[in-house]
Amino acid sequence: ELPDAKIGIEKLLRNTDKLTEQKIFDEIPALGEVIENSRNLTKGNDQRIVFMSAFAALEYLRKNLDSTIKIATPTVLERLNEFQNHFPDLNEKWQQLSKRLKKSEPDSILVTWLDAFTKDGALSRLRCLLENHVATHGLEQLYKDVNLKVQTLVKEQQNLAQKVNNPSLAKLLASENPKLRILRQALRELADSYQALKTHLEKNPLELGVGIDETRSKISLRQEVEEKVNSEISRWSEWRTLFLKIENGIVNLQRNSRGEFSSRRTTRRTKRERKPFTRSDEFYDRFKDACDNIEKFTQERVDQSIKDWLDELSNNLISLKDNQRTINIKKIRSEIENCVVKKEEIQEYIQELLDDLASPSEWESELLEIVKENSFITIDPETLFPLPREDKNSNEPALIFGWSPDHKQANQRIPLYENHLTFILGLRDTMIFSVSDSFIQLLSKTNQTVNKELQTSFLEDAIGRLEEDFLADRTLLKQMVGEEPTEKTTPDWLLILKELVNIPL
Repeated sequence: ELPDAKIGIEKLLRNTDKLTEQKIFDEIPALGEVIENSRNLTKGNDQRIVFMSAFAALEYLRKNLDSTIKIATPTVLERLNEFQNHFPDLNEKWQQLSKRLKKSEPDSILVTWLDAFTKDGALSRLRCLLENHVATHGLEQLYKDVNLKVQTLVKEQQNLAQKVNNPSLAKLLASENPKLRILRQALRELADSYQALKTHLEKNPLELGVGIDETRSKISLRQEVEEKVNSEISRWSEWRTLFLKIENGIVNLQRNSRGEFSSRRTTRRTKRERKPFTRSDEFYDRFKDACDNIEKFTQERVDQSIKDWLDELSNNLISLKDNQRTINIKKIRSEIENCVVKKEEIQEYIQELLDDLASPSEWESELLEIVKENSFITIDPETLFPLPREDKNSNEPALIFGWSPDHKQANQRIPLYENHLTFILGLRDTMIFSVSDSFIQLLSKTNQTVNKELQTSFLEDAIGRLEEDFLADRTLLKQMVGEEPTEKTTPDWLLILKELVNIPL
């Protein structure tokens, strides 16, 4: 759209002499002026200059995105159609000009600008520049902004500390009951640590995993179950029997394991081998046994994984005030018990409090019970069996395999399969996938249940009780340490200010 651009381009393309940037600027002066003005804005940084066409970018999106995605209003689309009447021809000439310049001056920045422009209206180049800019400067700016606010907050906290420590308030603070302070701090630290753990789990959900070897390095339970399914089904002796009877890809039931035909020497050995599968329903008993074994294995692994999870959470419950220090629930419980004066009228509340002061490892039995109620690891082999099975509940005939002596006499159209080995491997993979997929879905549901219950039934409930039933009820806290509600104590507002002053920044 530059003045005289079309005429200048055509003249340059007709000229067979070596093309240079200067020749382009001589024929299209407006282009040179645009670049000069752009360099003034970017302080000479050519990498931050983009030749862009909004309509060309929209046309690129219209061609490459799903037609159901709306990229512009009807009015803009109408103008886009008008734009397309003349733009392709002009765009092609800019492409030719760029190719000519690239041959003579391959390092020219003008080539980079024109290539991006003719590709998609420079949409990709602009996106790349923006992403790089945010990656380079975005975090730096965020850090500066946050740091400035923290410094302001620290100054405000220091000013508040001077006011709170004013000698005129000393008499009010002198009446602070040490046990009340210890009790309140212990409850606050525990509530804050539970909240930090809940926030962490919301952002980083736990995944069922098991420890392996002496290093206790983690692998996902999903991976272990997949390996168990593969191992359980692949080791069926019937597969081996069939593989040993394959000759040139075809199963020969008369062939022995040494590739020779039956003899008196191999008869006893053959009798010890399992009879090879010849019908699809002959798989079922082995399939059912495998499902039962995998079900038991998976349930045991889930139970152990949950126990390991809770033990790990207990050992890594971090103090919100000092993220290098882990919280010892038993120590906090002991501190609270030492502070509390047993009174019959509040004994029920005290017991509720102590019940909530449980480390995650003490939630094991209750959590396992919830998991078994909501996502018990169990499957139905009959429903899961992937092959036709002739039984009283099915009208579908069993599949007779091509190597069976009964295959030719079967009154049904069944493919012979030119390569039995490929067919057998496919059967085995079908079995493995059917079982593996079902157990993975069950594990996914269990994983979701555990994360949800940890966050709601345990952490959220414990936080709510600590915050609302105890920390918010200062009268109850005073009673718990033996103070009478009418006794003169430190005002609540002063205690709150003291807590604000002591928050580490």
